[in-house]
Parts: sequence; structure tokens; C-alpha cells
Amino acid sequence: MSGRSGGLTWAQREWFMWVPPGSPSAFEANQTCVSPGYGAGLDHVIAAVRDVLARHEGLRTIVSHEPGGVREAGHAAADVRAEGHGAVGELRQHVRADEPLGELRQHVQAVDERLADVVRVHRDGGELGQAAWHPFDLTAEWPVRVHVFTVGRRVRRIALVLDHSAVDAWAIRVLCSDLAAAIRARSAGLEPYGPRQVEQPIDAAGWEASPQGRAHQVRAERFWHARLTDLRERLDGYRARPRAGLGLSAEPYHSCRLASGRLARAAAALSAASGLPVASVYLAAFGVTVRRAEDAPAAGVFAFTANRLSAGAKASVRKAVMHAPVVVGDGGLGDELHGCAAQQLHGHRFANLDPRASTRMCDELLGGHHRTGVAYARFNYIDDTVVGPLANSRSLDEEAIRYQDPAEQERLFHRRPRGDGAEYQLTVQHSPAGALLTLAWREDTGWGEQAEDMLRGLAELVVGEASR
Repeated sequence: MSGRSGGLTWAQREWFMWVPPGSPSAFEANQTCVSPGYGAGLDHVIAAVRDVLARHEGLRTIVSHEPGGVREAGHAAADVRAEGHGAVGELRQHVRADEPLGELRQHVQAVDERLADVVRVHRDGGELGQAAWHPFDLTAEWPVRVHVFTVGRRVRRIALVLDHSAVDAWAIRVLCSDLAAAIRARSAGLEPYGPRQVEQPIDAAGWEASPQGRAHQVRAERFWHARLTDLRERLDGYRARPRAGLGLSAEPYHSCRLASGRLARAAAALSAASGLPVASVYLAAFGVTVRRAEDAPAAGVFAFTANRLSAGAKASVRKAVMHAPVVVGDGGLGDELHGCAAQQLHGHRFANLDPRASTRMCDELLGGHHRTGVAYARFNYIDDTVVGPLANSRSLDEEAIRYQDPAEQERLFHRRPRGDGAEYQLTVQHSPAGALLTLAWREDTGWGEQAEDMLRGLAELVVGEASR
């Protein structure tokens, strides 16, 4: 192999713990972003793509599983997928936090080694179609495909399809910005980019394994321990609702959506009145909604954060997003809002943690509550500051819903079931003109029967609090 090799970052470890390389359903999490061609010539666009790949090592990396040692929990999951989704669910609830992930390594390849395989030219127009669902073999190919659509001698559109292990929402914005800058530079006969440093995944992994990274992990573990202990104490005496048996369908992951303009306006008004972020409004409302759905005295919500605390990390194209716990108590939205915002603020610093450590702590401190609705829900918030106003004008998936359009708002609709996905999760896309809530669950969680009521209830919770 050519180029640099190294271990995984903690964010990569977390992703591959649940979606190992070669997972048959990983393509359903593919990320797709579309960029204009700016009327540039094909040669200039291909040169710009090469510039982007040279700048970001994670886009020209393959993953290997080194022989020997204890096998990863994620790879054990891959083995049982063929036996039915129920087996995967059983394993997910008993995955060991101390399973080493050291066997997986990443290898950066030379920029021209597979460039011809990455770039696909579609002359005289065309559509992306099924190419968005390309199942990447990360052990043999880079996690990106670039589809260039031309009309005559000019490029009109560029669609990038990426395996989710290589990008997150923040990274997509960086990727589109860097590609646009490279196209402009090449069209003008210039070299793109300046001296600004970009943090590469292998370098991030090296810092995490350094004495400084280990010191950070100690501080992060203290934060997690305090939050999880608080949640355990609040749930003392509560019996979590049991999950259903393992007789799951072939497509056991579901989601329901609500687009709303009045919800977005209410969340913004409540944010302005409280002086707290809009994201914290949705997070606290989700926690209260989960607590009510589970008839529990408290709920633990794991909030995703961009996990980019340095200039180099902010300029990188890689999957960095991780989560940190937020404990929502037994009060109403107004009672819980400030506490949730404070925990979310601290969580931005301490979301970056080796997933083996965080999973082990959840297992030990939460016991039987771990991976139940009261202690496993995920929260993801996206707005213009994360992905930019153009990307945020539509849902960030193949449906591309114009959720800011009043014609799309104030109605519930279900997405097609999938073979893999989130067990308990709310994703919020927010803009001044509208909000899009996507509630996702696995069918054995019991959330399917309550999904529509949970979405409507969350919206009314925010609107009602704002009106007061």
C-alpha cells in the first residue's frame, strides 16, 4: 500500500462499531451533495476534483482488517446479519465495550491511484439515479464517487456520493466549498488553496493516542460519569418498558416526519427570549417528549456535536461528529431548558471520547436502562451554520424535501422502511422559514405506535412555551 497508514479516530471507531466495512445496508446511509458546475470545462473540473482529493486524505483512504487478536464487535455484527435482523438487534444490545478495535487500520493512497475509478462523466446531461445508493467496499475502494454531468463542452452539475464513514454534515459543506474554490482557481489557471492547514484523520487519531489525547479522555470520562450517574439516580426505581421480541421484519427501521413553519418560528422566539441556542430548545423538548412517551421520571438524550474544536478540524473533510449525554428531568420545557443548554455546552468539549470507554460506562452505570428509550435516544440538529443555506433548503437525503415551503408543512408522512438505521433518534433541520423533524426508531422499541403523537406533541410543546 502507498501513502500513510494509521489507526482509527474515536469517531471512526464509533461508526464502524455499528456499521462495519462491508455491512450490506451501509449504502442506505450514503451522503449525497450536488454542486453546480459553474460552466467550467471538463478538464478544469477534473483537475479541481483531483485538488480536493489531494487536500483531504480521508477521501482517498481504504480500510483493512488486520489478522489476529480479538475480533471487533462490529465485525461480529456483520457475521450475524445474514441470519436475520433479529440477531443483529440481540448483538447490539450485548456488544462488549472492551472489544478492541485496533485491528481496523486506514491507509491513505496516492491521489492518482484510483482517480479514474472515482470520477464518472455523464455527457449531455443525465440523472444520478441509483448511483446514489452505491455500496462502497471500503477495503478496496475510496469512499467517494464524483459524477460529472456535462452539456456540450461545459460542466453543468457535479454530484458527489460518499460513504457516511468519511463525512458528516459539516464536512459536506467544507467539501462543496473547497470544490468550488478549486474550480474557480483552475478555470483561471491558478493553483487552489492557501497555506491553511487541514487536520487529516490519521493525524487526529495520532493525537487521540498521545499523552495529550489521553489527558483529554480523562476529563471527558469525568463529564460522562457525572451525567450518567445523575441519570441513574433519577431513574432509581423506574422499570423501563421492555422491548419486543426479535421477530423483526426484513426492513425493521422506520421514520416519520413533520415539517412546520410555526414550530420554527416558535423555537426561534423561545431562543431569543431565553438567550439560549435554538438547538437547545429542540433538545429539551425532545427530552421531555421522550420522558412522557416512556412514562419515566427522567430521560437521557445523547446529543450529537460537530466535534471540531480547532481550525484544522473545522477545515477537514471527515466524519467527526460524536455525541454526549444530556439529562432531562421531570419538569416542563421551561423548567428543563437552561439545564439542557448548559449540559449541551459542556458536551461540545467532551463528546470526543473513545467509544469503548463511553459504551463501557453506559453499561456499568445505567445497567438495564442502557439501550432503552429513557437512556439511548439520539438528537441531531442541523441548520445553515452547519451545512450552509443552500444545502439546508432541502432535507439532506434522497427525498430532498423542500421543508421550508408552506405546501410541505403541517402534515405527517412516513419514509420507506429500511434495513438499518437508528434505534431511537430525532433529527432536526431548522431555518427561519421552517423546521423538519425526523423521528427514527426500530420496530421493536414500541415507538412506532407513538411516533405521530410524539412529533405533534413536541411541536405543541415548543409552540405553547413560546406563547407564554
